[in-house]
Amino acid sequence: MISIEKILMPTDFSSSSENAMGYAVSFAKEYNAELIVLHVIQEPHRLRRVTTTLPEAEIDKIIADEIEVVKKAMEQFVKDFGEGVKVKTLIKSGIPVVEIVASAKEENVDLIVMGTHGQTGTRHALIGSVAERVVRNAHCPVFTVKPLGFKFEMPYE
Repeated sequence: MISIEKILMPTDFSSSSENAMGYAVSFAKEYNAELIVLHVIQEPHRLRRVTTTLPEAEIDKIIADEIEVVKKAMEQFVKDFGEGVKVKTLIKSGIPVVEIVASAKEENVDLIVMGTHGQTGTRHALIGSVAERVVRNAHCPVFTVKPLGFKFEMPYE
């Protein structure tokens, strides 16, 4: 019998994430599992590397403002979906794939549920996929959800 006690749901607050959240909530209810919703702020420290003309205090304020915006978005995202489920939220900064895989391990999750943006063909080959890299590197199963209206395109044509 499958035991699912913790589910990680990475979100970028897109419609793909909203679609995947429906599945994550369903799984959490079915298995009476804790749902951990994660958002990764992509490398805010990049500002420190590329912005040499701004004072340190100004860079800190930009990062703090970004974190506040994400906190509000996370509150709304969870409010829209989290009813009837034990929900924990995490906000981290860094490279999404690295933070998702690390968070799954740190939180000892049994399943990751995440949306994909549905890139196929040449665009997928050139850009790659966060979901695909999570699937390859996660210690647990990863359930990926394609966007609504997804249309398959033969790769490498």
